[in-house]
Amino acid sequence: MDIVRVNTAFVKTQGEGEELCRALNAAFKSKGREFPVCVDLCGPTIRLTNFPNDEPIELKKGEVAYITVNRHVTTTNRILFCDCPRLPFFLNVGDKIIIDYGRTSLTVQSVDKESTILTSIGASSPLKSYKVLLVCKA
Repeated sequence: MDIVRVNTAFVKTQGEGEELCRALNAAFKSKGREFPVCVDLCGPTIRLTNFPNDEPIELKKGEVAYITVNRHVTTTNRILFCDCPRLPFFLNVGDKIIIDYGRTSLTVQSVDKESTILTSIGASSPLKSYKVLLVCKA
């Protein structure tokens, strides 16, 4: 191991993060070793929202789904509302969108830079509101 990565998404306060880094440093020094610590800061999350009655929806593998950033749209099994208005500007054809730690995956087929992304559905499981989107660039 060459470096220690601390994921701050699970650290509740700055003091808790500092305490964790001190404990790691002490543990390694007790073994006569030193490791740099890489602190992974939690950035903004991109989530699916606007689910009717917060009920899960089903996507079917092989079908298409649209992701929109139009706040007036309610999520259905064909149209997913995403709370990141700039998302279409970051996506290109072929990019993968991973949802709920990979339980659902989408591949970008086309992008309207104003508001809508056409995707094909790969892996699929019931989707619940507020699931995080991760983008893997092609």
